[in-house]
Amino acid sequence: MKSAYRYNKINNTAFVSKILVVIFIISLIPIIAVSFYTHPIYDDYYYSAALHNHFVNNKSIFQAPKVVLDQVIKEYLGWQGSYSSILMFQLQPGIISQDAYFLTTFLLMFVLIVGELSILKVLIVKVLNC
Repeated sequence: MKSAYRYNKINNTAFVSKILVVIFIISLIPIIAVSFYTHPIYDDYYYSAALHNHFVNNKSIFQAPKVVLDQVIKEYLGWQGSYSSILMFQLQPGIISQDAYFLTTFLLMFVLIVGELSILKVLIVKVLNC
């Protein structure tokens, strides 16, 4: 009897998990639909201008990390200390073309989902031993 209860509990948990995954995927649909109407503004232009100008003038991908690092150091010393976010601001797809800017939404969703899943795995598997 006890094993049957445990089996039903595991099946219920698996069912609820599947329902939650479906709800999560459905909740992403409006975000994906709106992403095709996004355009870069203010900060997007400011932080990515140096790298965009580098690609327009030099077309050298090997010197691009130096351009990014120079911009990060400039902002870190002169304005604010959020160097890791400034690095990410510069690498948005809009530096290639404004038509590619919609990819920013997919890139951010990927990073956030992978980050959340990583944290949940550590919490559930390693901390809670489930």
